[in-house]
Amino acid sequence: MNPHYDIFISYRRSDGAEVAQVVRHALQERGYHVFLDVRDLAGGPFDQALEKVIGETPDFVPILSRLAIQSDKPETDWFLKEVELALSANRNICPISTGALDLSQSQQLPAPLDRLRTHHTISYSHDYCDAAIDRLCQMLTKPPRKKTHGFKFLWGIGNWRTEITFGISLLAVCFMVGIVGLVGRQVRDVFYRNTITLGGPDASGGTATIPTDSMSSFDSSKNLGGTNNFDSRTGNK
Repeated sequence: MNPHYDIFISYRRSDGAEVAQVVRHALQERGYHVFLDVRDLAGGPFDQALEKVIGETPDFVPILSRLAIQSDKPETDWFLKEVELALSANRNICPISTGALDLSQSQQLPAPLDRLRTHHTISYSHDYCDAAIDRLCQMLTKPPRKKTHGFKFLWGIGNWRTEITFGISLLAVCFMVGIVGLVGRQVRDVFYRNTITLGGPDASGGTATIPTDSMSSFDSSKNLGGTNNFDSRTGNK
């Protein structure tokens, strides 16, 4: 069973394949489901499967390259057959010309292409590819839609490269936060290991502790009155 396609791109393999691939990629980036190659067809008789896909696809985009009108055997020319099927199925046909072929100026054309003279043709060049694709989208039956990528479900960024970069950055930030937390724990442990326990409980019933660095200002042999005469064994002075 063939999946549903929005656009069928037809081209002559001898000189139209490159432009067809570029157009397909640009349309897919705008969210369209595009049929380009016969390898996408399901099983069964080739001609019947091809006719079914064209009949079920609302928009038909033929690439009019320089060699598009040249056909030694029209009866076995699949490019011409595809155009003829699209015309018979009354599809929305949006021709793209590479600039090397002008249907309005051509004197003799194969029958299917001759019927395309009345269709508005989009001029394509690599320098103005985006403008040509935007113009094509205006002629299609369905408006372009943003393509949903994996990360867009989480934070809604349109471009997949931006989504991946943002995801990697987020993971890096989480990693750094974890490292900072681990270092902070190690510093805390070192601080507590450098404390000393005073002999006897404190007022709360626990064991009083004091950092070792505070001992530099503490002299156990002296107090404000001079000599310390306290006897720790009897608890008397």
